[in-house]
Amino acid sequence: MRGSRRPRRILPLALTVTLLLSGAVASAEKKGAPKGWYAMSVIQATGLMTVTHLWSKGDLFRSVSVIQGVPIVTLVNKDTYYTINAMENVALAVERSPAALAGDAARGRPFANELNTLIEQGGEKIRVQSVAGAMTNVWRVTDDAGQRTIWALARGPSVPIRVENFDRRSGVTGQIAYVNWLYDIPISDEFFEPWEDLKIRRMSYAQYLKARSRGPVGPSPPLFSELLNGRKRD
Repeated sequence: MRGSRRPRRILPLALTVTLLLSGAVASAEKKGAPKGWYAMSVIQATGLMTVTHLWSKGDLFRSVSVIQGVPIVTLVNKDTYYTINAMENVALAVERSPAALAGDAARGRPFANELNTLIEQGGEKIRVQSVAGAMTNVWRVTDDAGQRTIWALARGPSVPIRVENFDRRSGVTGQIAYVNWLYDIPISDEFFEPWEDLKIRRMSYAQYLKARSRGPVGPSPPLFSELLNGRKRD
């Protein structure tokens, strides 16, 4: 159809790579252009698996995770962080912390920024490796906490496709796979807004911290804590 725009596919679901991003797209990512991103993450740890769908447009963010059979929706819309139980149609809306708001400017997108964090922690590129036909740069950092390894695309934007985290204290290795990367999706701002009939409890950040000190708050703990609390510095 004339005038239609297709999203640019980075990784299809099966991790068979068809890299369609040009240098201009990679440059746009660095400039923080408000383009639509999508990916699916599969997290495995201690025998459990969590699948999450992730969307963003600039600093706007939405995710859907199914936890113990309950769909948990996260929305980040400018100065508010929403945690929503979509089955019961209830939500907690918390004012984002100043640290979280300040972090928006430093991120290319609100999710899958593990590589930037690892490099800041002193990580080094240890090899180049083909993963399901895609050339990746493998980065690693080892410290007292354990060992973290990331496989990131070597061509185009350096999006992670595999993350492994070995925790020295527990001896557990957790894994995240990012698949079906898409870029330049046309997404309206309304997609990142709560829906009309949602029952919302609102809190300032100070009220949230006080309530949290007494026990669990809201439909679930914040699944993307950095977007609410800001990043913890080592």
